[in-house]
Amino acid sequence: MDRSTNATADRGPERAPALPPELLTVKDGAAMLSVSPRHVKRGADAGWLPRPVSLSRSKRWVRSSILDWISRGCPRSRA
Repeated sequence: MDRSTNATADRGPERAPALPPELLTVKDGAAMLSVSPRHVKRGADAGWLPRPVSLSRSKRWVRSSILDWISRGCPRSRA
Protein backbone atom coordinates (compact mmCIF):
# COMPACT_ATOMS: atom_id res chain seq x y z
CA MET A 1 0.00 0.00 0.00
CA ASP A 2 1.29 3.45 -0.86
CA ARG A 3 1.88 5.40 2.37
CA SER A 4 1.61 8.79 0.67
CA THR A 5 -2.05 8.24 -0.27
CA ASN A 6 -3.10 6.94 3.14
CA ALA A 7 -1.15 9.22 5.48
CA THR A 8 -4.13 10.02 7.75
CA ALA A 9 -4.96 6.35 8.32
CA ASP A 10 -1.87 5.98 10.50
CA ARG A 11 -3.00 8.79 12.84
CA GLY A 12 -6.40 7.33 13.59
CA PRO A 13 -9.83 8.87 13.08
CA GLU A 14 -10.08 12.64 12.75
CA ARG A 15 -11.81 14.20 15.73
CA ALA A 16 -13.92 17.32 15.69
CA PRO A 17 -12.69 20.06 17.99
CA ALA A 18 -14.23 19.88 21.45
CA LEU A 19 -17.12 22.28 21.97
CA PRO A 20 -17.17 24.37 25.13
CA PRO A 21 -19.64 23.11 27.72
CA GLU A 22 -23.12 24.67 27.71
CA LEU A 23 -23.34 24.54 31.51
CA LEU A 24 -20.60 26.52 33.23
CA THR A 25 -19.18 25.88 36.66
CA VAL A 26 -18.26 28.79 38.92
CA LYS A 27 -14.66 28.53 37.70
CA ASP A 28 -15.76 28.44 34.04
CA GLY A 29 -17.99 31.47 34.52
CA ALA A 30 -15.25 33.34 36.33
CA ALA A 31 -12.80 32.63 33.52
CA MET A 32 -15.37 33.71 30.93
CA LEU A 33 -15.99 37.00 32.75
CA SER A 34 -12.35 37.53 33.81
CA VAL A 35 -13.25 37.72 37.50
CA SER A 36 -12.68 35.50 40.51
CA PRO A 37 -14.98 32.57 41.34
CA ARG A 38 -15.87 34.36 44.58
CA HIS A 39 -17.01 37.39 42.56
CA VAL A 40 -19.29 35.15 40.48
CA LYS A 41 -20.84 33.64 43.62
CA ARG A 42 -21.42 37.08 45.13
CA GLY A 43 -22.87 38.39 41.87
CA ALA A 44 -25.31 35.50 41.69
CA ASP A 45 -26.35 36.01 45.32
CA ALA A 46 -26.73 39.77 44.82
CA GLY A 47 -28.79 39.36 41.67
CA TRP A 48 -26.59 41.06 39.10
CA LEU A 49 -25.74 37.82 37.28
CA PRO A 50 -28.31 35.58 35.60
CA ARG A 51 -29.66 32.92 37.92
CA PRO A 52 -27.78 29.64 37.93
CA VAL A 53 -29.36 26.25 37.36
CA SER A 54 -29.29 24.00 40.42
CA LEU A 55 -28.14 20.44 39.87
CA SER A 56 -28.45 18.75 43.22
CA ARG A 57 -26.10 20.86 45.38
CA SER A 58 -24.13 22.21 42.41
CA LYS A 59 -24.86 25.42 40.56
CA ARG A 60 -24.24 25.89 36.85
CA TRP A 61 -24.77 28.85 34.55
CA VAL A 62 -26.11 28.40 31.05
CA ARG A 63 -23.48 29.73 28.63
CA SER A 64 -26.08 31.28 26.31
CA SER A 65 -27.72 33.17 29.19
CA ILE A 66 -24.36 34.66 30.20
CA LEU A 67 -23.60 35.65 26.58
CA ASP A 68 -27.08 37.18 26.24
CA TRP A 69 -26.61 39.07 29.53
CA ILE A 70 -23.30 40.46 28.26
CA SER A 71 -24.83 41.50 24.91
CA ARG A 72 -27.57 43.41 26.78
CA GLY A 73 -24.95 45.41 28.67
CA CYS A 74 -24.84 43.35 31.88
CA PRO A 75 -28.10 44.64 33.42
CA ARG A 76 -29.05 43.70 36.96
CA SER A 77 -30.89 40.39 36.69
CA ARG A 78 -33.09 40.72 39.80
CA ALA A 79 -34.49 43.73 41.52
